[in-house]
Amino acid sequence: MSFKWSVKKEMFMSKIKRMPELLSKVGLIFLGILIALAVAEFAARLLGPPYEIGDEAHRSHQCDPQVGWRGVPNASMTISWNNYTHQVDLNSQGMHDREHAVKKADHVFRILMLGDSMVEALEVAQNETSSHVLEEVLNSKAGPGIEFEVINAGIFAWGPPQELMYFRTEGYLYTPDLVLAVWFPGNDLLDVLPDHIMTGGPEGGVHCFAPYFEICAGQFDPEPWLAAPGIPPTWQKCSLYRRWITNVFNGIYNHSRLYQRLTAATISVYDKDTFSTNLYAPWLDFSREDDVLNYAYQITKGTYSQLSNEADKIGAKTALIIAPVNQAVDVDVNPDHRAYMIAREPILRDADPNLPYRVFFELMEAEGVPVLNLHPSFVSRVKEGGEPLFWSATAVHWNVLGNHLAGEKIAEWLIQQGLVPIGE
Repeated sequence: MSFKWSVKKEMFMSKIKRMPELLSKVGLIFLGILIALAVAEFAARLLGPPYEIGDEAHRSHQCDPQVGWRGVPNASMTISWNNYTHQVDLNSQGMHDREHAVKKADHVFRILMLGDSMVEALEVAQNETSSHVLEEVLNSKAGPGIEFEVINAGIFAWGPPQELMYFRTEGYLYTPDLVLAVWFPGNDLLDVLPDHIMTGGPEGGVHCFAPYFEICAGQFDPEPWLAAPGIPPTWQKCSLYRRWITNVFNGIYNHSRLYQRLTAATISVYDKDTFSTNLYAPWLDFSREDDVLNYAYQITKGTYSQLSNEADKIGAKTALIIAPVNQAVDVDVNPDHRAYMIAREPILRDADPNLPYRVFFELMEAEGVPVLNLHPSFVSRVKEGGEPLFWSATAVHWNVLGNHLAGEKIAEWLIQQGLVPIGE
């Protein structure tokens, strides 16, 4: 026994003596890896962003760690859209708006207008946006001693989660009296899902990943989840470890050109096999059988309900606006176009373009948040005058007339609902 013990002791002491040598080798290996990564990072930075972007709109927007992406402060560009050329100047916060002081004057009723490209409205001049028209109409009806101020806080391709994150991190600082969020069913249902991205940057393009929210144990989780390229998102599996690891890698991604280039080369971030690959799918799901679509609606409901709760804490009311989809307006206005659509895709015979609006309205009504659907006003105006409200038959965005109509109708509705102090 003593001999065996002596041998074991000698072997143990030998390992102890060799430990510094082993640690030194491990340290050298680790140092070598760090040096290799540093060299690769340096080379990636010399190469610049992975994508070359030609259009001015994407070059004027860049990644942001809080909201995924936003406009480049003080960016200026000339945009030509359907033979309409105009100058676009973003303010110091990267928004398509004039400058706004953070501190609100006592006589000012301030409205914070959140949304995507429908609100940002780069396709028209700043004084032609729906937010500007809304401000002008309200001020034309304002009583003595009050001034309305509308802040345009829309960024193209933003989804509801980004609107909530913007309000939570910056928008609340403006102490709005009313928060207006504009919901566009053409893509906002898709934009609440994980891996929602935009590719942009003033010096070239990188993928910018939006934060998103989850339903954990049947409840909406108000804490944001961050995307980490290369780590597939798992819906409704709310592991604290997973949140931590994705947050760490998201932070690395935002600061590493090497990681960004590897993401561009290896990950097909735009591939999404969901209902939203077909614009008309939400028009068809009367029985609510699509699990992903139902999940998207629930996340949307949770996000806007959370926005309303957080706005209420600073004394602000919340209201939602439904931005009409061009194709939905078209089939309600033109029976011949609807007949052609059905002949081409017979499954659409029983489709209802108003179904997404009704589902959204019912969800938010249950949360006590008022909703204005602009679709009927757009249909009525086209039927009355025949003038287009979108830039073309296939365009998503409102033209100058469409922005003006939206601003007018929102103002009328806010007054009717008593959400603004007209006549006081």
